[in-house]
Amino acid sequence: MLYVKGRLPDVDSSLCIGAVGTRRAGRYGLKAASDIASKLALAGAVTVTGAAEGIDSAAASAALENGGTVIAVLGTAIDVIYPAHNAGLFKRIENCGALVSEYPPGHKTVKASFARRNRIISGLSLGVAVIQAPEKSGALITAAYAAEQGRDVFVVPGRIDDPGFRGSDMLIRDGAQLIFGAEDIIEEYRERYALKPGYDDREIAPDVGFETKKDVDKKKSLEYIGLNNVPAGNDELENRILAAIAEGRNYADQLIAETGGDAQAVLSRLTMMTVRGLISALPDGRYEFTTQ
Repeated sequence: MLYVKGRLPDVDSSLCIGAVGTRRAGRYGLKAASDIASKLALAGAVTVTGAAEGIDSAAASAALENGGTVIAVLGTAIDVIYPAHNAGLFKRIENCGALVSEYPPGHKTVKASFARRNRIISGLSLGVAVIQAPEKSGALITAAYAAEQGRDVFVVPGRIDDPGFRGSDMLIRDGAQLIFGAEDIIEEYRERYALKPGYDDREIAPDVGFETKKDVDKKKSLEYIGLNNVPAGNDELENRILAAIAEGRNYADQLIAETGGDAQAVLSRLTMMTVRGLISALPDGRYEFTTQ
C-alpha cells in the first residue's frame, strides 16, 4: 500500500524517469540534474525522485520550474517533511504531482527506510537516470533495483579522477547506458510516447562563472561577498539572499527570515543559485559563497 499526498499521475501511460544522485552533489552534478530534469519536463515526462538534498532537490525544483510533474518517494512517513527546510519544495510537489510513501502517518523513521524506498522510485519509473553517485551511494541501490525490475539505467559520466562520480563510472563500466543529456533519454522512448520536442540546443541552467575572487570582508554589503563582481542577472530576492549570506545568515530558515521572502521562493532560489554556481550547499545545511 502506498500513501499519497497530491495527485499521482497515470504512471502506466506516462513516461516516468527517475532522477537520483548523491546528497553531496558538486556544481557539475547539480547543473546536470537541473538541465536533464528541465528538458524532460518540457518534453512532457514525469520526474520521479526522492526529494532529498542535492541531486534530488535540484531535479525536482528544475522540473517544477519548467511546468513538469514530479513524484517524490519519501523515506519517511507521509506526514513528515525531511529535510525540514524542503517544506516549500514538498508543497510545490504536492500541488504539481504527488508525495508518495509506503509509511503511514506517525510511522517511526529508521535509516533503512531511505534505502528501501529506492525500489519504489525505480518501480514507478521506466528508466532511472543516475546523475552523480560516489562509490557508496543510495543512487547505486536504486540502479540495482532498476536492473532487477527490468528498467533502463542511464548514467551521466564524470571525470575518472573524481570520487564523486566513482559509482557512476562503475555503472557505465558494468553496462549501464551513458548519456550526455536528456536528449538521449527522450530519443530512447520517443516512438512509444507522445512526447513534445521539449528542448533545443540552449542550456536551461547556464554555467555562470566569476572573474576573480578576494578575501571576504566583514562589511555587510554586496560589495563584500567574497567576489569582485556580482554576476549580472540576479533578481532582487537573489541579491537579498547574497547579502544575508554575507552577514552570516547561512541556513535556509535564517535566509527566509532575513530576506522577508516567501519560503517557497527563497528555497527555489537557493537551489537554482547553487546550480548556477553562485553559492554552495554544505552537508550541514549551510550555504556559502562558491570560490573558484
